[in-house]
Amino acid sequence: MREKIKIITSVLIILAVVYLALSPCLRNDFTTWDDYRYIGENPLIRDFSSQGIQRIFTSRIFAGLYMPLVLFTYSLEYRFFGENPFYYHATNFILHLINCLLVFWLIFLVSGQSEVALITALLFGVHPMHVESVAWIAERKDMLYALFFLSSVICYLCYRSTGLLRYYLLSFCAFVISLTAKPMGIFLFAILLLFDYLLDSRISRRRVIDKIPFLVIPAVYPAIFVLPYKHLSGTLTMIPERLCSILFYLQKMLLPLKLSPIYPLNPSCLAISLPLAALFITLAFMFKDKARRILIFGTLFFLFGLLPILIRLDRFIIADRYTYIPYVGIFYIVACGFYWLYARTRENKTANIIVAVVMSLVIAEFSLLSHARTKVWKDGISLWSDTLRNYPDSYTAYNNRGVAYGRNGRLELALADFNRAVEIKPENREAYHNRAMAYFLKKQYAKSWEEIRKLEGLGFWADANFLEKLKRASPEKP
Repeated sequence: MREKIKIITSVLIILAVVYLALSPCLRNDFTTWDDYRYIGENPLIRDFSSQGIQRIFTSRIFAGLYMPLVLFTYSLEYRFFGENPFYYHATNFILHLINCLLVFWLIFLVSGQSEVALITALLFGVHPMHVESVAWIAERKDMLYALFFLSSVICYLCYRSTGLLRYYLLSFCAFVISLTAKPMGIFLFAILLLFDYLLDSRISRRRVIDKIPFLVIPAVYPAIFVLPYKHLSGTLTMIPERLCSILFYLQKMLLPLKLSPIYPLNPSCLAISLPLAALFITLAFMFKDKARRILIFGTLFFLFGLLPILIRLDRFIIADRYTYIPYVGIFYIVACGFYWLYARTRENKTANIIVAVVMSLVIAEFSLLSHARTKVWKDGISLWSDTLRNYPDSYTAYNNRGVAYGRNGRLELALADFNRAVEIKPENREAYHNRAMAYFLKKQYAKSWEEIRKLEGLGFWADANFLEKLKRASPEKP
């Protein structure tokens, strides 16, 4: 009975703290960072008939990913609420609250300690690096894949403890569904093996055989949904940057400052990454068996969670959203550490209170940072202005803020941002195209054609619909 009360209390605390930290996102608008592309300008979501839903699930790639589950939720919202951003934000927010409770449940199953589960879930719920996934409507992908990924792991743990086949089948089905939102959980079989190691101190042959169906999906999925598409091709030669991204995520977990939708790559941290890896390996073998297993489990959970990003075939390997599930492993280590300190200091009331206060202050500080961060995501102008304060040479930020200004009818400010984007990156095709559209709206058709020529000089073509409008307004190309 006492444990049930602790669990109910923990659930209420999680819901209350996460709501206070992230609820400002409910008042936000769309941003000029895929939100309009996914909703306002997406014909796929406008038809909620059976034929329209069929098209969603049979259109293999949208915006570089197979994500029919995400598009289905957008279509459902569009059917009932149109383009009112509140409902899209509310869905993201509710899904995040559910995910926080799933994290609590998952950690409670493996630790048996509601205190450890509470700390882990709170860190997951209010960490500033997770604001992007919640406050960005277009990142519904994280909310949905995490929902079914965590459900799959929980069902697998139930299968382990009961031996009932239905839990195994539910785990596999939830895994497959998670891939229809985002392929970040594609290496679930490795995560499940980690749970076997954590709970059994070893990985038996039987447990490996159990994972064979979870291993088949990662082998088939890229061949069907990724490799046929040239626009996803890229390079795996950025090894230093990929290794440094791991250190970057650890740094931002401890000091989540100067956050941004995009970050400049800095491979110079490789010199620090390798010694840190060696230090970790050394420390892992210095701890006693249980502590060592927790440390190895949490760290490998973090690394396996990031693996789809580290090996992906393009250059975008650093973003806040990529940490949504991987951080659970690190948060679990932190929660176990704090609970161990708390338990060890019970006889010393002063030390005991200090440990509790420090943990509470950490969560409070993260909550305040997240509360402020949700307001940054208010709209495109707010988001990209904040990005430029932190990274003033970001041509993408200038281009996207210019689009936001243009949508608000502030064409002079839009042109100024497009000009700056071209100054930073002269081959920036998006800036030329957007500048052509801005001149078109100002009825300066000759200048608009000039931008089209520059775009063609780079080997690209203007949007066909825009080009048709320009031809009707100014039939002859100067």
